[in-house]
Amino acid sequence: MIEIHEEIIQDIPVTHIVASTKRTQPLPTIFFFQRFTASKELDIGLGYILAKAGYRVLFPEAPQHGMRFDGNEEKRKYQFWNILKQSIDELPILYHHYKDCGLILDDRVGVTGTSLGGFIVLGSMTQYRWIKAGASYMGSGFFLSCAKYVHPPVLIKNVEDELLFNSNMSQLKQYDITHQLAKLADRPLFVWHGEKDDIVSVNETIKLKKAFLGLKLDKQPLIFIDNSAGHKINHNAIQLGVAFFKENL
Repeated sequence: MIEIHEEIIQDIPVTHIVASTKRTQPLPTIFFFQRFTASKELDIGLGYILAKAGYRVLFPEAPQHGMRFDGNEEKRKYQFWNILKQSIDELPILYHHYKDCGLILDDRVGVTGTSLGGFIVLGSMTQYRWIKAGASYMGSGFFLSCAKYVHPPVLIKNVEDELLFNSNMSQLKQYDITHQLAKLADRPLFVWHGEKDDIVSVNETIKLKKAFLGLKLDKQPLIFIDNSAGHKINHNAIQLGVAFFKENL
């Protein structure tokens, strides 16, 4: 049987999914990051499948979501990038907690996520060498270039807004993958995107594929573009992601 537990780690709510017979055993562990303005419970189904495959799956509550939401929806519309950055910065807190509890097997840590979560996956892999594998759905790691059309931190109407935008985005430079592809290149990476995505353009993933090809690596990341899909993962995407982790984590 699969169990679902709600935990709070240093004020961060975490949904913990694991096989009931293995809850206290060290297991390969996957951190799963949620979509923007949506409940993390929407992705519980994929977490359940991963748990059945033998993984410990941990869903952190994103800042300004769920129990952490202050109720100001208008303000949150412009907080996408702040939420992304804080989620990346908080990941070590969770990693060290579960590692210190002896629940991560052989430091086998993976990260996955959809939409906002897919962005977090790629940004996290530029920062933390202890991540062994990552699966990003419908995201992008080219933060600085795509932020003007993916939930910009300000509504850009004039030069002053442009200056404020650039100021707000400067703190994300260290997480942007543009000049850090080598930090992702030596670990297994899976990227999935729907060609008809009208929120995060599939061109972000095409750009990533071309950038990796330019590195002339012996082993390229697994990149899948679904010609019939939009901004929503489907059954095939889920199965591909599970197969990826089974092989690499």
